[in-house]
Amino acid sequence: MENKVSEKNKNYVKPQDSSYNKAVNAVVVVFFAVIIIIALTPVLLVIMSSLSSEESISEHGYRFITYEFSFDAYKYLFRSGSTLPRAFLNSVIITFLGTLLGLIIMCPCAYALSRKEFTHKKALMIFLIIPMLFSGGLVSTYMVNTQILHLKNTYWALILPSMCSTWYLMILRNYFRTSIPDSLIEASKLEGGYNCSSNGNLFKLCR
Repeated sequence: MENKVSEKNKNYVKPQDSSYNKAVNAVVVVFFAVIIIIALTPVLLVIMSSLSSEESISEHGYRFITYEFSFDAYKYLFRSGSTLPRAFLNSVIITFLGTLLGLIIMCPCAYALSRKEFTHKKALMIFLIIPMLFSGGLVSTYMVNTQILHLKNTYWALILPSMCSTWYLMILRNYFRTSIPDSLIEASKLEGGYNCSSNGNLFKLCR
């Protein structure tokens, strides 16, 4: 018994002797602190610029320390009438419809890609991955949305392009693959008498 305890003590590594010691912890903290400062620097510059007068910006440029404080930008913003509430309403509408329609379209597609019995999943994945790796660019997207689909100045110009994302499809596919095993599908067929392609059964299995 004593020999076993001594062997365990020999194999035991003290925290100060391991690679995860105070020095490494300090380096990690400093590294992430620098990352946070880099990320917050543009935000701070925008805030200080919004508190500067137009004459100060035109004369001295954008600086972290303003020469002349002014709230004219915020006065103009709150005097703009319905512009600010309308902007928030647009964000809510686009986010809600984009999320809802995106889930309706991507969930069945991701479920089909997660099933082994789907014979065309490799071809479909290649078809979906190619646009993600080789995008058509901003100009071609603008021309398609405005000249072909005629979506200029509409909500659909922001909703339709985001309704099917290859990255989200891959995440949903991995979720269905891990959370809905083949045994669960077989049990659902035996108990309910219908397969997962019927209405509502897919969402019952995902809950």
